[in-house]
Amino acid sequence: MENKSELVLVLPGTETDRIPLAMTKVEIEFSKEDDVQKCVQALKESDEQLKMGPRPYDWQFTLRRGLKIYFGVNWYDLDFFKEKRNIFQNQQHGNIFASFNISAESFVVRHYVEYQND
Repeated sequence: MENKSELVLVLPGTETDRIPLAMTKVEIEFSKEDDVQKCVQALKESDEQLKMGPRPYDWQFTLRRGLKIYFGVNWYDLDFFKEKRNIFQNQQHGNIFASFNISAESFVVRHYVEYQND
């Protein structure tokens, strides 16, 4: 039986040797296990798509503790990051989130700019 306070690796993320210029860290708390599983599946499918070619971003590893999921995004193009960092608030993402009974307002999102090309 899994310990509810134990931090568990759920998905390894996209492996790359590129250095991110910015990062986004996300936390989501769910009310049901089924919704956690649906979210993990959506993240897994997105990660698989990203592995098909170089993109201006990729997924970091995904962790969970109980009904809370933690994941992140590595951004490799600063302009793309500035344009897309809040894309999770758009209607398309909202429809995806509704399928696992959450909304963008449920997210704790932190953005970090690591390096700037001066």
